[in-house]
Amino acid sequence: MWRKVFALLFGFLILGMTFSTASAAASVVEPIKAQPAGATEIPPGVNLGIKPGDEVRPQFWWIIGLIILDFAAHWFLEHYVSSDVATLYDAITMLIDPAKVAEKAGIKGAELGIKVISREKVLIGFFRDSKVVKKITYASKDLAEWVSDKLGKDYLKEIAEKYLVRNGEPTGKDFDKIVGNLRDIYSLAKTATDSPEIARSVSRVAVVEGWDITRLKNILDEALSLPGGENAVREAFEGISRYNFGHLYEIEIADILRKEGSKILALNKRISKKGGEIDMIVEQGGKLVIVECKVSSYNIKESQLERLAEYARANNIPEIDVIYSNEVHIQGYHRLLDIKEKIEKKYPVRVKFKRIPSDFA
Repeated sequence: MWRKVFALLFGFLILGMTFSTASAAASVVEPIKAQPAGATEIPPGVNLGIKPGDEVRPQFWWIIGLIILDFAAHWFLEHYVSSDVATLYDAITMLIDPAKVAEKAGIKGAELGIKVISREKVLIGFFRDSKVVKKITYASKDLAEWVSDKLGKDYLKEIAEKYLVRNGEPTGKDFDKIVGNLRDIYSLAKTATDSPEIARSVSRVAVVEGWDITRLKNILDEALSLPGGENAVREAFEGISRYNFGHLYEIEIADILRKEGSKILALNKRISKKGGEIDMIVEQGGKLVIVECKVSSYNIKESQLERLAEYARANNIPEIDVIYSNEVHIQGYHRLLDIKEKIEKKYPVRVKFKRIPSDFA
């Protein structure tokens, strides 16, 4: 009960303030502290019959720069910014270890809270003497509400746990940047697959897996600019929604090879009417190379490499590179060598195996 009473008093404090813009920027609302039951005095004229949704919102220009600490921060966010930003703030406060952060950062005496950046945005961090001494993240209303609407409110907590706080300390990653890129990925997936359900699944999987959202967006954008990229990206999205990351691994490898100097000539190139395809054809130092990508080396089959070797022979391509993500035990390594020997003996093509661990698969 006391929390409701003090929250109400804090609301009237906010409504009654008449600071100038300059003084507001330096003002600090101290954290609301618990008091014994019955110790609260209600100011004359305060009507406790206010119902949810009836609160009068203040003009925001005069509280830009205001710093609000502790429980008052949650109340302020809940009533004057967004309940979704308040949920994110609560998740961070549950994960963060203030004593550990203060000791490592040398900011003893600092308190967790928010700084009002605008009507739509706050900075969550540690504050001391009316100053930000340790930023955790920016949090914007539209992005928090997007997460809640498209993915579910629980994903605000998931994002805090996977990206913003680790082992009780801030990671330095920013909620707004992460979710901004995640929203772009959602839009790409929705456009590529014409399915909001797949777009939602892709976004949820990315968060649950804790993927580097910025890197994921970058490799998707780059793949779209490559020959056959639209189809490759669509298949990657469809695969991700089913927790099948093979096609995602293909465009991840395309990005790595491109950065190493290879020219990507084709992605997902069809080689037969029966549905056979080549993951990619690249040019390396003036030489054509077929690239086959496998998340697991256990999925490398002799029969598949034979089909690739036949295409290579018919098109004067001298090399097949098979790239995989997982580690290979000694028996698996000998199996690959056996496949290599058989293919090279039968076809005028060189087969190379190379491991490149995936950041996603």
